[in-house]
Amino acid sequence: PNVICEAMKLNKAVVCSTVSDIPILLKEEENGFFCNPADSNSITRAIKKLLATDKKQLEIMGNNNRKLADSLFNKNMIVESYLTLLEKNK
Repeated sequence: PNVICEAMKLNKAVVCSTVSDIPILLKEEENGFFCNPADSNSITRAIKKLLATDKKQLEIMGNNNRKLADSLFNKNMIVESYLTLLEKNK
């Protein structure tokens, strides 16, 4: 999901669901907090955890996210991946 990538690039901790490949990319309390999107109590708990986290820890999480986003969503890497894919499919 794009909004998670955008938040990561802005050095923000995230609250995200456990759907798709998100749990593969992010780690609980290292990048943010997970919730079950089908459970409103789970969403509430994750948001409360985020709000209760001290500023220094949020800064650490945000920095972790920025580093991860820079390594995974680098423009040059994405372009190179597309070019490699196109070359393979010639």
